[in-house]
Amino acid sequence: MVMQPSIRRSQVILRMPVDHVQATLILHDGARSDVMLFVPPTEDLEHLLGPSGPRFLPMIRGSKMHLVAREAIAGLGIQAVVATPQDDDLPIEVQPAMVQLKSGTELVGELRYSAPMGQARTADYLNTSADTFDLHIEGIVFHIVKAHVALVEER
Repeated sequence: MVMQPSIRRSQVILRMPVDHVQATLILHDGARSDVMLFVPPTEDLEHLLGPSGPRFLPMIRGSKMHLVAREAIAGLGIQAVVATPQDDDLPIEVQPAMVQLKSGTELVGELRYSAPMGQARTADYLNTSADTFDLHIEGIVFHIVKAHVALVEER
């Protein structure tokens, strides 16, 4: 019997062109960990966390490669990118808020969004068809999966 050398599947993932993104992972049970995501250059986190994204997301958690089920991810926090305001930018609504996840985890920060005329309420922003929303906390933007949210409290 001839033995074929085993191939670590994670090696294939590491050969694809990807951006390495440091993030804070919050799972469905509230567990938090620092991770390194592998994000293809043509993808964004909103798509990866949405229903048309991959079912499992490759990431390094601790020192090991993990494939984390998309449906188990309650939120991903990444470093905020600060853009210089331009004259033609849309106005930004800022609403301090506390987001309580179904796990009981509470996140306190700010919702920031551009709203069409007459739809500037927090409820309007949260009730859009997007599967995630952003919560800004001290230079980190958490992409929160709406399906894992129990309530949002305006502050």
